[in-house]
Amino acid sequence: IIAADLDISNKVSITAANNYVYVTIDEYDVNDDLILLVSEDQGNTFKEKINLSNNADEGMAYDSKIIADKNRLFVVWDSYDDVNVQSNVLLKVSNNYGKTFGETISLSNGVYTGYSNVDHWDNDDSRISLSYPNLFVIWDNHVTTNDFEDIHNVILREYNINDSSLSKPKVIAKDIGKHTEFEIVTNDQIVNLLYTDQKAKYTSEDSDDEIYQLFFKKISVIDGNLEDAKITKSSNLQ
Repeated sequence: IIAADLDISNKVSITAANNYVYVTIDEYDVNDDLILLVSEDQGNTFKEKINLSNNADEGMAYDSKIIADKNRLFVVWDSYDDVNVQSNVLLKVSNNYGKTFGETISLSNGVYTGYSNVDHWDNDDSRISLSYPNLFVIWDNHVTTNDFEDIHNVILREYNINDSSLSKPKVIAKDIGKHTEFEIVTNDQIVNLLYTDQKAKYTSEDSDDEIYQLFFKKISVIDGNLEDAKITKSSNLQ
């Protein structure tokens, strides 16, 4: 048992590098915090828990993901803000095996992709992939307009490990409908996106049920510059 003193918890994530093992736990308690546990001896023992989010009483951390690379640790999670009633995607980075972390970075930071009649927006359901020297993060940018139209876009952003810089957010799949699924994997500086599109649905000949279609898209980052990335047209895999 590595965390017997925790309250009812939600999602857990795990990663490892060298002799270090890292575990994050989305904790459900008064503050709904994100907890990190670190082992320096290949999982034989774990240090005291570290509170990464420190939500006080106005938010909730959920759906955490972690990636370790040598001495670096990257933690991304979705955070619901009770005060502003919206969700954002946050990042923390450690360069010394999780002993200390820099300031929390807001990756989404109010992104709603240029719509002028926005009533409400949320950024959550994030995914991450590491391809040195960049950490790539995608998420669902959910916009509700004043006309009560729901719009879902997949946003991509890159964090440069060498200089801690952030690219501008880039829309890589637009208006794909709600209840969609998406994943990314990176190979060198190519981001491969797999997603379902509710808007591209059709009716099967054998059934009246609507069937969502599965798409693949390749984003080629040019010289580390996401803004000039070449996006290959989506391929329907069904």
